[in-house]
Amino acid sequence: MKPIFTSDRRVRIIQYALFGVFIFHFTAVLHAEDLLVWALGVTPTLTRQYLLAHPQFIGGITTLLFLPVFIWTNERWKWVSRFGSNLRQFTAIFLTFFCLGIIIPADEQKTLERQTARLFAIGLKDKAFKVGSNYPFTTANLQALRLQSLGTNSRIGNHLFEQPLHYYNAQQRHTALQQLSNPVTQGGLNYAEQPTRIQPEQLYISALLEGNLTLFARELPNYYFKQLPPSQVPLFYRQALLLYMRLNTRPIINFADDATEANYRDFMEQQRKLRQQYPPTGNEPYSISEKNKMSFFFGNTYWYYYFYEVPHS
Repeated sequence: MKPIFTSDRRVRIIQYALFGVFIFHFTAVLHAEDLLVWALGVTPTLTRQYLLAHPQFIGGITTLLFLPVFIWTNERWKWVSRFGSNLRQFTAIFLTFFCLGIIIPADEQKTLERQTARLFAIGLKDKAFKVGSNYPFTTANLQALRLQSLGTNSRIGNHLFEQPLHYYNAQQRHTALQQLSNPVTQGGLNYAEQPTRIQPEQLYISALLEGNLTLFARELPNYYFKQLPPSQVPLFYRQALLLYMRLNTRPIINFADDATEANYRDFMEQQRKLRQQYPPTGNEPYSISEKNKMSFFFGNTYWYYYFYEVPHS
């Protein structure tokens, strides 16, 4: 029987190892979520039982399938060696990988949405909330999933604005919630076999996201500002309540917290300095430079979301 590695054995081992690493990375990292959706349509039971919690198995399976084919065809037809010297062979392999990565790119937004939905479906809600924390962008679907992952009102109040958050109107948020109930094989974000129970958006959460602070103060349960000391009110509720007190001459509630007040003064002072340094042009209320720098210093506050994400007429 002819041995698999017939000549230049060390070089070929490296070539095959590179090809195996590429297959694994391409399928287990770049396109794992896409392949999981395909697998759900083909073998839903096995996929939900074994693959949803371990998407790296996709990479292992595809590597075991395609690497032997690559080795067999190369040993039979010597198509890699036709490129000439070892340097040319490795250059051809890297260029092939590079071109495939460009021709079949991964949709980062869709990948993050599916990864979050998958982790949410298998009960890893804390991990689901943190998906995409290093990315500067977000989507309506991703924000809806993060809200569902936080679950309780207090967790929403303490963590929601830790992640990048953009403004989406009520219709966009409603559409995103509907996507969480639709099967992922039909373009939705539900990985479960049965329809997932989605918590409706509480009215005061809607008001918070819309920047309607008067409605937020009216609808926020009395428990938060009548039974709890100010320091125990969830962080972003505190920030919103203090901003409401600052923007209204006749507030319907009374709320004060010295620590939050000090942080708000820092926010406004930094905004004042940046607005002097980078004055807005035209009809814009602020410059892009001001927004970027405020995002760096205060991007994880409700105040930043209110002043720089919520549209104000």
